[in-house]
Amino acid sequence: MTLPRSSRHADAVQWWLRCQDGPLSDAEESALERWLARDPAHGEALAAVEMQWALAGELARLKRRARRLIWLNPLLGSADYQPLTRGIQAALPYIDDFLPVNNLNSLDALAQHLSNLNPRRS
Repeated sequence: MTLPRSSRHADAVQWWLRCQDGPLSDAEESALERWLARDPAHGEALAAVEMQWALAGELARLKRRARRLIWLNPLLGSADYQPLTRGIQAALPYIDDFLPVNNLNSLDALAQHLSNLNPRRS
């Protein structure tokens, strides 16, 4: 399950992509400034998009260099936890193993999981 995308988030994605495409024209710069000034949440959404993009880029880089990407999350041990934040949604495609580490049993399970991995798998 993924979070619904707000129009603010969609707008932030469009602005972020446009800013990556090269210098903004004076009109675009003014439009961006107006959009940011209309609501403080716009700037927060734009910053979140930038962080998600950076996270995805870093995870893609790690994925290319590592045999396996294992993400340990103490919240995953909770029965009602769901990975719904946009950050983890951006990360999940790059993660081979998304595992809980919330108690001794989960650490034992992690040790068993690691010992069962094929060291030659890429």
